[in-house]
Amino acid sequence: MPAGKQKRTPVGRESGRFYERLLSVLSARSGLLTAATLAAILAIGVYLRILPALKYKLELDANDPWIAYWLAKYFTEKGLFSFSGLRDVKEFWYPTGRDFLRTESIGIPWLAAATYPIGKAAGLTLREWLALFPVFAGAAAILTSFLLAYKLTGSRLAGLVSAFSMAVAPAAIVRTTVGFVEKIGFSTPFLALMYYFLYSAYTSSGSKRLAYAILAGATGGFIGWIWGGIHLAVATLATVIALDPLMGGPSLERFSRIHLPASLALILVSGAYPAVGFSYYVAGVGLLVPGALLLYATALALKRWLGAYKASFHVWLILVAVAAGVTAVNAGLVSVPGRIAAALGAHTLSPLVTSVQEHQPTSLRSLISDAGFPLFLALLGMAYDLYLAARARSLSAQSLLRLTIYLTLAFTIYASMRMSYFTQLVGFYAATASGFIVGLLLQQRPEAGGAGKKKAGRAEQGIDPLRLISVVLIVMVVATGGIAHAMESYLSNSLRAPAIMTSMLPTLLYSGGEGGQRIVVPLNDAWIDALEWIRENTPENALIVSWWDYGYWITVNTGRPTVADGATFNESRIRLLALVLTGTEDEASALLPLLGAKPNETYIVVYDAFNAVIDEKGFAILLPMFSAWRSPVNPNEYFVVHGRGDLPKSYQMLRIAWRVDPYNSTPFTTEYSTTTTDASGRMYHHYPGYTGEPRENAEKVRNTLIFKMVMHGLQHILDKGVPGAHCEGLLDNATIAIPAVYAGQGLGATPVVVDEFKRFTLEAVVYDCINGTVNRGALTTQASFVAVFIYKWNG
Repeated sequence: MPAGKQKRTPVGRESGRFYERLLSVLSARSGLLTAATLAAILAIGVYLRILPALKYKLELDANDPWIAYWLAKYFTEKGLFSFSGLRDVKEFWYPTGRDFLRTESIGIPWLAAATYPIGKAAGLTLREWLALFPVFAGAAAILTSFLLAYKLTGSRLAGLVSAFSMAVAPAAIVRTTVGFVEKIGFSTPFLALMYYFLYSAYTSSGSKRLAYAILAGATGGFIGWIWGGIHLAVATLATVIALDPLMGGPSLERFSRIHLPASLALILVSGAYPAVGFSYYVAGVGLLVPGALLLYATALALKRWLGAYKASFHVWLILVAVAAGVTAVNAGLVSVPGRIAAALGAHTLSPLVTSVQEHQPTSLRSLISDAGFPLFLALLGMAYDLYLAARARSLSAQSLLRLTIYLTLAFTIYASMRMSYFTQLVGFYAATASGFIVGLLLQQRPEAGGAGKKKAGRAEQGIDPLRLISVVLIVMVVATGGIAHAMESYLSNSLRAPAIMTSMLPTLLYSGGEGGQRIVVPLNDAWIDALEWIRENTPENALIVSWWDYGYWITVNTGRPTVADGATFNESRIRLLALVLTGTEDEASALLPLLGAKPNETYIVVYDAFNAVIDEKGFAILLPMFSAWRSPVNPNEYFVVHGRGDLPKSYQMLRIAWRVDPYNSTPFTTEYSTTTTDASGRMYHHYPGYTGEPRENAEKVRNTLIFKMVMHGLQHILDKGVPGAHCEGLLDNATIAIPAVYAGQGLGATPVVVDEFKRFTLEAVVYDCINGTVNRGALTTQASFVAVFIYKWNG
């Protein structure tokens, strides 16, 4: 070697040795460090999910959790195996009743009842114990995402990235927040376990392989008991089976020891539940599993016939199978549920389906915001993983399952853009896959060398600087993005009170805070008090007619039957209900017997939110809360929606009843809307059109049952009102109640007077003020309140 020159070590080898030294320092304590970090991540995730209970109350949220509570209570009182009593429950969908075993997934309430001794020992009621189940699901999702990412990459850091993503990403949190007992959020840990057991089956042998395969199928099958999305478990197993031959060709041993037992376990466990049934695997989406098995058997036959099996053969075989499946669906040979069909791009003819909020599309911008940095990392990992698979020209067990996760993520992204219901799944798959890129970058690969060279030792295989720098940058993205997401989730869940405590109202903006506005969480007891009034003041055989949103609240809390609950499986019944509420008094009275209603035993319940101004003369001006915005096209044109409860929802009732064009209309283009114009020529389009032109539209609105009940109830609130604790004394000095609506800037409020009812009697107006909105001034008192109007049908 010439003097003055030293042998230079390759940069990759230098960095590899540094990496090895770093690993040697951490290896002795890496397990403890990983456990401590995972525990901290778990604590953050649990805190963000349980925050609403810490700020407000440990209570059920939204609508569906209440039927889960009713079912959990049933199993607690009747016994865990008292399934027969659920086949014909008359309290729901009166008078036909409801078969819960065919129209509801009972797994979560059954588990709540089975584990309640633990909650009871902790001093919790059954309702409180059930309200904690989403938090349990969120914690399980965090742990299983760590386990899955770790197993599918061999990197603990990858597992921690996935767990942290699952802990803080808004899309991963939304359906696992305390009180929101929702099936899709509870199912995600089972999906993760299904992947884990499948991987364990691939990496085991003998009896262990068989046991893991059965566990994988049974875990996926159990999803059929807890969520209608058994289709996702079916598609997961079918995809793994279909792609398996890309692992160097099909294998009879894998087919017989993994695919067949997993498929049989899935079919047996899920098919045993009546809501799924074994027919699902004959004429439904479940055909994907036997179809995938048939595809694999074909691949085995081709391999035996050809003597060799190339990946290109299999790709063409998959394409042929997909074409055959699409043809079968289009021909009507395979039944595809409406929600899946809509997610795939089919146009539904049902205005009911399109009226549900979670069936609305999600913009790409909103999806990226909700899924956040995990989605970016997952897509980056997918691109890098596909590049590595293309270079290797074969799949390993790890890459096979990672590819399945990527494909499912791609589907959920597409489906979510058509239907926001799938956003939670985007959050789950993106969070799980977000750690894959870290694991892939940290995998050591030998340097290129000529044939016959001695295999490089572990220390000389190295991690090149670019990949090390990439990992560092990714960890920085995870840290900064995670902090931002945690703050966002903290703020949103800080303002999320249980729906029954807010009467389903969103947060409200009032003047007086920083920047001239303050955020008010609309806490009020209007619905809580109304349910108590119904329970105490109506006969036990009373039938309650309300929009289907509140059916669970009413029956579960009062014991009174309802004509429709929070489910939407009986579309004809909901359409009839919409016809009643949007008809005239005489039309509604003629239709009510079709719902099994009897005069003097039937009560109509509607509600909304209002602003009140009471002056020193005792005049109480009561008008529905309104939302107004300027037209993006014409600066002199404004749109005004009156109400925050049943009044704005009434447009969907009109669509479902086919009283307006359900597909080519808006609230402002029907005969239920009106227009007012101020002195400056500004036009205000109103829905519902209580005031303005054309007059015949205003007349139609004032005579429609739901609109008339709201204004008629406000007219009589002084003599029929039942004030809540936050509203005591509000109307004590009022001498007359004047219902009104906002007419436009400079036009003020326009009084709305409606005629007295002939076929209905106002029984009560149960109302409560929104906490923090009562402002008692020297001359006027102002407040915001929610009112529930209860009418009896006289026949």
